Amino acid sequence: MADVFISYPHEAAKNALQLANGLRATGIDTWCAEDNLKPGDDWKTKVRTALKEAQAVVFVIAPGSHPSPWMEEEQMAALESYWADNKKMLVPVLINNATPPAFLRQWRSLRVAKKSDLGKAVSQVVKLLRSQAEPDVKVAKRIKKERNERLQKVEASMRQLQADERLLANRRA
Repeated sequence: MADVFISYPHEAAKNALQLANGLRATGIDTWCAEDNLKPGDDWKTKVRTALKEAQAVVFVIAPGSHPSPWMEEEQMAALESYWADNKKMLVPVLINNATPPAFLRQWRSLRVAKKSDLGKAVSQVVKLLRSQAEPDVKVAKRIKKERNERLQKVEASMRQLQADERLLANRRA
């Protein structure tokens, strides 16, 4: 199972390979079609399996590129995988002046405007993966406690509203 699945249009294959090699150099297991698919492979099955099993999906977005029908299917599979396991990270990597597709706009993008930015993008992805590997239990407990407190306040407000409505109904009767 790869830590990172790299999705990219044909126009960005060079950038995707550089990103994959940079991640591998840091010890991150990376799946990239250019490296992992061999002639004769059942490529659809291999891609779907790798995408589903990866901890993160990095989308390399090139300026002016339009996703092929297969890339659109790949993107949908990545989203479905995220919805099934919201611990999976989706990371847009924008080459030059590329803009993220609509489905990726809620995630913070990494911009690669020059070759040296690719190393920074690699570092950011590594940092994200390592921070994800060690969840902050204190933060999770605090968030859960705050949510429960808000729910209790809402429930108390609802009970008060119901009591007020009963009081008004009794006065009318």
